[in-house]
Amino acid sequence: MTHASLLSQAKQGDAKAIAALMNQALRPAGIQVRTAVVQSCLRVMAIAKTTPDRQFMVNFVQRGMKSLAQSGFQQVVIQGFQTGDRRPHWQVNLSLENGKFVEAPMETPVGAADGGKAPPLVLVVSMPDVGKPGLGVDTVPAHMERIADGELRGITD
Repeated sequence: MTHASLLSQAKQGDAKAIAALMNQALRPAGIQVRTAVVQSCLRVMAIAKTTPDRQFMVNFVQRGMKSLAQSGFQQVVIQGFQTGDRRPHWQVNLSLENGKFVEAPMETPVGAADGGKAPPLVLVVSMPDVGKPGLGVDTVPAHMERIADGELRGITD
């Protein structure tokens, strides 16, 4: 797929195209990005051997979102992960204000409620099979493991 077609799809809000463009640019820095779109919110998960630098990723995403201004996103959530970790080391919320994505204050600062530890990764999960015969509570962790491993629809490499 050409850069021009990826950019065109990204401008339409395509999570896979956005991730592909970001990964092309971030590969030399050793950072891999996964993206997910929920309504008008883009979630960007930055993963590397050493947790990606927060300010670097915020600046990178803000610059990139300028070219995707017509994509319909009103909010961007950026999270920094170290390879293998299931919880982000940091999270930044950006919201669209006057045509620019600016850092939005979080209601509870990251780590404030738990003595400085990383915040939990919050996922919205739909589990239509729960409650059907033969499916008990013991199956929920398996669903959560699959989701944490990237099987949630919309999460891309």
